[in-house]
Amino acid sequence: LVGYEPPLVESFIADHGEDPRQLHDDDPRWLRHRCTALTDFHRELRTSLDTLAKELGRERIVVSACVLNRRENELNGLDLKTWIDEGLVDTLIPYTSAPALDSGAEAWTDGDEVRHFVELTEGTNCQLALNIMPRHMPPEWFCRKAAELYELGVERFFFWDSAGAFGRANYSASWNVLRRLGHREEIEDWVKRGEPNLGSTVVPLLRVGD
Repeated sequence: LVGYEPPLVESFIADHGEDPRQLHDDDPRWLRHRCTALTDFHRELRTSLDTLAKELGRERIVVSACVLNRRENELNGLDLKTWIDEGLVDTLIPYTSAPALDSGAEAWTDGDEVRHFVELTEGTNCQLALNIMPRHMPPEWFCRKAAELYELGVERFFFWDSAGAFGRANYSASWNVLRRLGHREEIEDWVKRGEPNLGSTVVPLLRVGD
């Protein structure tokens, strides 16, 4: 994320004859100008990775980008449309629809917010994977959220901090459901059956071999 670093301030003054520090934070000219920093970074990254892939005899090295919600991307210098139009990013991962990266709030409760990202990537080579927040919820909640997002055109999900035995990375109570969320037909069947309780499957391991 970028702010008022000297190269950006100086180049804006050169282009517009005004000091951006004297403008409103959301002045559209300043926001567009500030986006150039991360876009240029992604262009350099793409060029470097394409060169490396060629040297290694590999296919394209893909780039994934975790981003903010619809309103906060531009405010923080992220020009997603240009990234996608120029093929700079292969997978776009909106972290949450909640403000300020609030991972404790329920994400994607507004269909318009979801459709914004679906339409942004639709018909392009960039895949969309929505990050599901909050982390620790009943398995039924995850199934219901997946069903809602499938209906809105989302095809991929992402989980931040989802592998570990302790703390916020421990999804053990819902893991049997999470690992099957990619099977859309199972989710749809569960909804048709009235969303029955999924419980928590635990199999105590008492002996291995002898």
